[in-house]
Amino acid sequence: LKQLSRSVIKLKDNLAANGYEMPDLLGKPFHQGMKVIVINSIPDENLEKGSEIITKVLIPQVNYNDKMIQAAQVEVSIGI
Repeated sequence: LKQLSRSVIKLKDNLAANGYEMPDLLGKPFHQGMKVIVINSIPDENLEKGSEIITKVLIPQVNYNDKMIQAAQVEVSIGI
């Protein structure tokens, strides 16, 4: 597991050095203006009513030189 973790870190560092970035969306608040594709919305009793949180990233967002080249596909939990 340690070796795999180091390999992932090296891969991310290499991508960043070449201008690529994958922002971390997991656990972030979701709002309608975001440039993501919502695959599924799940009601969640544990969240505050009306709040929307990204709870799963199926395909990550990829930016190249600060411009999005691939939109993320996410699952959103909605407070009820």
